[in-house]
Amino acid sequence: MNQQPEQRALRWRLRLIFLYYASYADKNNYKLLKSQNYKRYLIDSESVVEQSGFAPFDIAFRKVHSSSIKLDQFLELLPVIARMLWTIFRTSIQR
Repeated sequence: MNQQPEQRALRWRLRLIFLYYASYADKNNYKLLKSQNYKRYLIDSESVVEQSGFAPFDIAFRKVHSSSIKLDQFLELLPVIARMLWTIFRTSIQR
């Protein structure tokens, strides 16, 4: 993989975030991000502020896997999350 230094640095930071949340409840787990820890990530990143706001993000997660995802799947999910947040933001400012 021939990445620019900025891309490698970003991937490293995202990997650290993934590792933190993957091991959130199980300190020996560094390979799989479980659904519950994904929800913790969404809360901590302030992507979701209400319980009812989880549904679209949970659906996106479950399209990848029903209970847990790997780092590469997490990285592929981030643009999906970003698009969803942009849609929510755009809708809220149009009101």
